[in-house]
Amino acid sequence: NDIVVSGDDVWLATTGGVLHYNRATDTYRRFTRIDGLGGNQVLSVAADAAGDLWFGTAASGLSRLRAGASHFDAPFLEFRDRDIHTLLAYGDRLYVGTDRGLSVFLLGKEEVKESYRRLGNLAKDAAVNAIAIRDEMLFVGTSEGIAWADLSQSNLQDPDSWTSATQLGPIRDLVQAEGGLVAVSKLGAYTYNPVSDDFFHGFEEPGL
Repeated sequence: NDIVVSGDDVWLATTGGVLHYNRATDTYRRFTRIDGLGGNQVLSVAADAAGDLWFGTAASGLSRLRAGASHFDAPFLEFRDRDIHTLLAYGDRLYVGTDRGLSVFLLGKEEVKESYRRLGNLAKDAAVNAIAIRDEMLFVGTSEGIAWADLSQSNLQDPDSWTSATQLGPIRDLVQAEGGLVAVSKLGAYTYNPVSDDFFHGFEEPGL
């Protein structure tokens, strides 16, 4: 379902637990609930700046594997009733995209700071499928479209803090490249234009 690569270490979130592959030694290891993982249906993975790994499960909470450890910490059960579709570690925060909106988890305090359930004009509690941050802008791809907001704003819980677009269709992924940020949906690929603050279809320059 998801993958993170760090040096020789490859971590995969699967429907049968977590799989670790070491490219240098060509060895595998599987982690499951026996190793402290919250649940074996793992949907997402992210690595933070400390090298700790975070795994989002299907209705079994958020799990952390500390750098160098062989056993998971006790799962964080704030998300035990939600499917964690996507994770993004940024600074001291972990952005947690679930089947009912987006939450901000503080890595230092190990607690949920706040949740965003309505993003602009998108439907309340839209499932979040992808998260990206570019130039201090937070982009959230959902089942109802895409929303984005400047992280410097004081209240992202206010729907008016977000710009949103539904014409892109359900967003499946957000990809960053040299050319910018691309939102991928079943309708095609859309590139963000920071000048006009909107998305245009395809990879051509706007207006061509």
